[in-house]
Amino acid sequence: NIQLRSMRVGYTNTAASGNVDIRSGSVTFSTDVPSYIARYGTGTLTQSGGALSHNEYFYIGYEPKSSGQYTLSTGAATFKHLFVGYNGSGTFVQQSGTVTVTSRFGLGEGSTGRGTYELIGGTLHLYCDYVDVVLACTGAGHFTQTGGTNLVHGASLAVGYNPGSGRYDLSGDGVLSVDRDLEIGQMGGGTAVFAQTGGTTTVTGKVTMGHHSTCEITGGAFHTSDIIFAGSWGTSLLRIGGTPTITAGTYSQSSTGELQCVIAAGGISPIELSGSASLAGRLTITDTGAPLGEFPILESASGITGD
Repeated sequence: NIQLRSMRVGYTNTAASGNVDIRSGSVTFSTDVPSYIARYGTGTLTQSGGALSHNEYFYIGYEPKSSGQYTLSTGAATFKHLFVGYNGSGTFVQQSGTVTVTSRFGLGEGSTGRGTYELIGGTLHLYCDYVDVVLACTGAGHFTQTGGTNLVHGASLAVGYNPGSGRYDLSGDGVLSVDRDLEIGQMGGGTAVFAQTGGTTTVTGKVTMGHHSTCEITGGAFHTSDIIFAGSWGTSLLRIGGTPTITAGTYSQSSTGELQCVIAAGGISPIELSGSASLAGRLTITDTGAPLGEFPILESASGITGD
């Protein structure tokens, strides 16, 4: 077991490089001092066992031109604040184990920030006492989930926050659970994409699609007991295809929203609503080999209004 004041890898200048390997035991920190995996240079941290617990800001790729990576193959890591790609380039690869963030999580911060999180297995716990869990705040953030479980506790998940460019890809048997809202795109000049080809998404609150946003669901299961709102802050696209299970309380589409339905040889599964639907904007049907027949795309228990 070891206790440190701070961890600084690739810290002093752009030529600096280093790596840390944690295989067992515990690594704790005695003071509230930030740590850096690649502040100016390059750095890696590989954890194949044991436990790391950090009680301040933990940065992976801090300054422009820096490049850092954290790889967790097994074990546990706990952070108060975790920023991946804060002005620099940062990557976090979680193959298994447990990662817990108790206060703030950022992926792609600052205009030059490029952050990537790869969740392959294990469990990621994201708590947030600072408004939202943000993927891409002014920078570029990409969250790729092919397995494991991502639990957002007591907060909303914002993908592409003004004016950042964010993307979330869910596939395989991955599980995403959000306690509050899923916000795909915000006001401003950024872009946002949420793409699901497999796995399960469960949102307790609203699903909102803002400016320059795309939500594409072609596999798995997508659930919210509240509203799906396309075009909440500007142009947005909801694209469905294949045979996923999509359920919601209500569906609302503004004049700047578009629902695009791609019907292939296997047909298409409708969006199933326990409440009503209010439609404006555009509806696009794309035939990529659909058989003869009727294919409902929106089924509402309380009726559909609008054009």
